[in-house]
Amino acid sequence: SDLMAQLPVMDLLGDVAQICRQAPTPTLISAYVRAARRFCQKSRWLVVSIPGQTAAGESRYTLGSDPYAEIFGVAGITMYESPTKFEALTESDSSTWDPTAAPGLPELYQYLPEAQVALHLTPDRAYNMTIAACVTPKRGANSIDASLATKWEYVLQHGALAYLLALPDVAWAN
Repeated sequence: SDLMAQLPVMDLLGDVAQICRQAPTPTLISAYVRAARRFCQKSRWLVVSIPGQTAAGESRYTLGSDPYAEIFGVAGITMYESPTKFEALTESDSSTWDPTAAPGLPELYQYLPEAQVALHLTPDRAYNMTIAACVTPKRGANSIDASLATKWEYVLQHGALAYLLALPDVAWAN
């Protein structure tokens, strides 16, 4: 994965902790990560490039895992026949694919749950590919991608505060 450096959420909590002074640190961290996850899922802003290669006759591929990020979608897939000849695949519903189509250079893809993709046409040989995977910080994480924290800090702080201040019957919501 090409995620940038990770920043500890603890280092990002200053303003949130000032407003919710009585909130326990694990609750603050959880709220901040929750805000980051919601932002990533709605915006699809945090994308990583995953290089790979197809195998002849294989139409399904697992995208792997990352210790910090969870894949929840695909923004695009590019297939390379050579360094100068490439094709962007089109997202499509696999239920509409022709199962009798001859293998060849894939043209379509569908994201499948749990970080997998299906390709159509089924590859007839090995092709290099790059998958742009939409990611979010893992649930329970203690750190988030530095670019996310830097560029969207204000949004993440407000998301964490909105969640914390909406909790019923907590001392810090007064």
